[in-house]
Amino acid sequence: MKNQSLPAVSFELGKLIKVKDSEEKIVPAINNPGNPQVYSYNYEIIFTPVGKLGLGKYELKVAVSSKEKDKIFCIAVDGNKHVSLRKMLPTDEEGVEYCKTKIMVKEGNDKTHHTEPVENNIRFLRILGKGAMELWEVALISQGGSFFITAQCVYNFRCYRNNNDGVLCPQFERWPEMIVLVESLILLYGDVKELPSINGYMPKKNKVDGFNGQLDEKTAITDWFNLVNGYGAARSRFGARRVHWSELPKRKGLAFLLKNEKFIYKKAILPKNTKANKTAFKRELVGCSLI
Repeated sequence: MKNQSLPAVSFELGKLIKVKDSEEKIVPAINNPGNPQVYSYNYEIIFTPVGKLGLGKYELKVAVSSKEKDKIFCIAVDGNKHVSLRKMLPTDEEGVEYCKTKIMVKEGNDKTHHTEPVENNIRFLRILGKGAMELWEVALISQGGSFFITAQCVYNFRCYRNNNDGVLCPQFERWPEMIVLVESLILLYGDVKELPSINGYMPKKNKVDGFNGQLDEKTAITDWFNLVNGYGAARSRFGARRVHWSELPKRKGLAFLLKNEKFIYKKAILPKNTKANKTAFKRELVGCSLI
């Protein structure tokens, strides 16, 4: 089902600077805003190194090209997973629209600068046709004080039609608000009757499950990895384990894992649970390197 063309969007980052008590202006926050270096990995992950950023308020924009104007929709998701459409604004270029969000760069207890996952991103839904859709996250993230603008396809899914011409999305069966939003977009910009029937739906087995019990003792394979949160899940010979970016090798400066990517680790330890970093995983992998 995976579409091989990247979404027709572009990203822009600026810093908000006060010029008067009630006025702010935006200045570019990337050293080379006209031609930033962009890296892409296996369609899933795209990123641009930003470098160091000072404390303060920034504005992240996602511009949508006219050729995908009725296929890409920016959405907002709050900490309680409530979903709503973001307002799209016009640009000077005909047919191009954008959405934006404000992000605070803060200082942590270790004095490094960072952003908070609940506010550092813009998500957008991309309609591919016949029920196929993608959910992307565009974010301003920090790893050890170095910042990146990242774009990640976090869900690649399909919606179906039930016997009453209603919309069903098995991927989001535990997220009913997302299903309601997806259904409204299909009704406005598509045709429910073009969706495949739910009668033909067969749940896919997790490919990673097949590796359980067959991996070497210090080998694991990625189930998922989320750049906004900075961690992911992997399957080892002994079950599901958490993997944090700080235990991974960097690629062009950014540490991450791709889905189904195999790697080795030195050991599994008790997870580092803090107030801001809680996890239900029983073990966390450290000292990871790619195979």
